[in-house]
Amino acid sequence: MTMTDEQLTEVLISTGVSPSIAKVTAKSLRPAMALYQIDTAQRMAGLIGQLMVESISFTHTEESLYYTTLARIEAVFSKTRGKNRKDLVRNPKGLANFVYAGRNGNGTEASGDGWNYRGSGWIQTTGKNNFQKVFTATKLDVVSKPDLLRTDDSAIAQAACVYWSDNKLNRFADKEDWDSITKGVNGPAMLEAKQRAAYSKKALAAFKRLGVQ
Repeated sequence: MTMTDEQLTEVLISTGVSPSIAKVTAKSLRPAMALYQIDTAQRMAGLIGQLMVESISFTHTEESLYYTTLARIEAVFSKTRGKNRKDLVRNPKGLANFVYAGRNGNGTEASGDGWNYRGSGWIQTTGKNNFQKVFTATKLDVVSKPDLLRTDDSAIAQAACVYWSDNKLNRFADKEDWDSITKGVNGPAMLEAKQRAAYSKKALAAFKRLGVQ
């Protein structure tokens, strides 16, 4: 059966998204998933479970880089340890430019690439190379206009699906292997793996109630 925006909205609400956000999210997420063959209940549930955690229930489209102490910055970002970079406290732009410099296709700290290509969208796309991957797949010029991945619903949804497709996560979703999906998204840290799995299971149950296979 063909899934409607209304059905996806209901699934998102059942998973824990606020009704108003669920309605807006469904309009961009449903067509994006269809474009990338995320087209079964298991596949959609797997993606939703990850995005619930990465975007805090679809309420955040960029990473928080505002830290109030140097100790916390050094605890989170190993690159800052021993540098005494007190100037990075309460300085999200400066912090991004420092910690992401020279990584994932980014230029130097002075280039501003770290800030431009900071973690963005529901899947937290990070680094110029990864923004380029989104551009290559979607033809949306998020490289010259990186704010698209923080403000444009269609670009945000497509970027999440591009990541899912590039990492071949359908193969794990088809087996309901939620932990392998988490490893594909979050790496070996496997942060909040149980919560991601729980969200996926909630979404899958909602799809089944609606008769979406």
